[in-house]
Amino acid sequence: MVYWNVQAQYDLIVEDGRKLQVFGVINNALDKDPPFAAPVAFNTTGTANPYDMLGRSWKLGMRFAF
Repeated sequence: MVYWNVQAQYDLIVEDGRKLQVFGVINNALDKDPPFAAPVAFNTTGTANPYDMLGRSWKLGMRFAF
């Protein structure tokens, strides 16, 4: 199973110890569904499910430091 995640960021200001950055992230960009037999919460070893159960998700934001 392969999921494609995309991330980009750009520094708007970097001077005198100040920084302003904008960013965007898309997880599971192709909105690929998990295999039909994938369990919802845990796999057979009792560990967390390795498959993406949410589908495509995204976030945009700004980071700053001064």
